[in-house]
Amino acid sequence: MIEELRPTPPVQEGDRAFWSCIRGGRLVGQKCRQCGEVRLLPADRCAACLSSEYESVTLSGEGVIVTACRFHRAYFKELVAAVPYTVVLVHLKEGPMLYSNLVNEPGTLPTPGTPVRAVLKPFGDQGGLILFEMQAA
Repeated sequence: MIEELRPTPPVQEGDRAFWSCIRGGRLVGQKCRQCGEVRLLPADRCAACLSSEYESVTLSGEGVIVTACRFHRAYFKELVAAVPYTVVLVHLKEGPMLYSNLVNEPGTLPTPGTPVRAVLKPFGDQGGLILFEMQAA
């Protein structure tokens, strides 16, 4: 339910292709050709080695929960109806980490190490959402 309530993030010219892939059901990242670091959102340079050489890679969407937090207050007016909701920090198998929400949120807080898989959904006119669902251990 939370995904229908959230504010729409702006799509910038430099990340339009990334969001187009998300809308199409494909999670993509950039892999640095110099050091192998994988990043989720497009960037001109690698944060690890500052190289400008990279390639697009399809990511598995598989990862584990690093930590989780239950919010009992809405910090955006659009989320008042979703309270309480859980935010998770996910470490993807390929290396990047991102904050998101669970689509099959349990009544209890998920524990670190819980395996998850990405659920990609179109959102707004041009953007998309990267959500996660818990997997059997």
